[in-house]
Amino acid sequence: MMTSLERYILRQCFGVMIFVTAALSAAIWLAQSLRLIDLIVNRGLSIEVFLYLALLILPRFLDIVLPIGVFIAVLFTFNRLAAESELVVMRSAGLSHLALAKPVLIADKLTIYIRSRDEQGEVFGLLINDNREPHRPVTILAERGVFADMSGGSRIVMVNGNRQQFDPETHKLSLLTFDRYTLDLDSLHDAPIVRFREAQERFLGELFFPPSEADLALRLGFMVEAHQRILIPLSALSFSLIPLACLLPGEFNRRGQLKRALLAIVIAFLFELLDIGVNDLASRSVAAIPLMYATNLLPFILGLGILMRGNIRLGLRRPRVAAVSTP
Repeated sequence: MMTSLERYILRQCFGVMIFVTAALSAAIWLAQSLRLIDLIVNRGLSIEVFLYLALLILPRFLDIVLPIGVFIAVLFTFNRLAAESELVVMRSAGLSHLALAKPVLIADKLTIYIRSRDEQGEVFGLLINDNREPHRPVTILAERGVFADMSGGSRIVMVNGNRQQFDPETHKLSLLTFDRYTLDLDSLHDAPIVRFREAQERFLGELFFPPSEADLALRLGFMVEAHQRILIPLSALSFSLIPLACLLPGEFNRRGQLKRALLAIVIAFLFELLDIGVNDLASRSVAAIPLMYATNLLPFILGLGILMRGNIRLGLRRPRVAAVSTP
């Protein structure tokens, strides 16, 4: 359960992250969607279809915008907390560097996982973990599911599943099993053509197990795309540790922490350049794929080590109260 202080820091960071990510996404989206104007002018495309196609390009650059948004949010929030002496008060209350960084590194979330999907559209190993309400965590499991077109529209039918809910107060687990569950979906009909889907348009299982007719270059592109998707959460976490490692350790300066903020920006810029270079190298050679993980793990390991080292120093500097005996 998160404390009120952790919720306060998380709320500050989350609000700035949403604003920055939305602003950057809007700017890039407008620039990318200009290429679709030709479809309206020369081919008579409707505005509804134009907006739909423009929205489809958002996920292609969200993996780049999100880490930057997280970095700017954490840097701005903790620099403001330091400038307004709020960090001094928190440290005086006994909070360590890791305790101050906890709201950024740990947050409640909703997880939806599908293990695999075959060519007929059947999905296997569905898992939904809803932990948005800490007092009522819910986990839903299903053995398999399939998309079906029925008279009332498109549906997904799930088979052999259960719903689990744990009550931390009574320490009891409620279990509801089902043999069949149907979920209605919006119907999509009249697809114009069946075309080859690019790596960005495929599921993770398809990227790791490409079609047999794919050549070596296509398989390598699929593999790099799969590993990039796995590294997206780690990249956002690593970029959040850079400003934490630059702003939290060290003594408080009443004149501000401009130098530390600039240092964090320079380090993030260098790591972003390194990440782009390694991804380009991995697209040419499969041997460079481990370097993708090393590049994303490096700021995480270094930042966490700096924060833990600061905790040790804080522990050593705590004043000791000597016992005084009275005659």
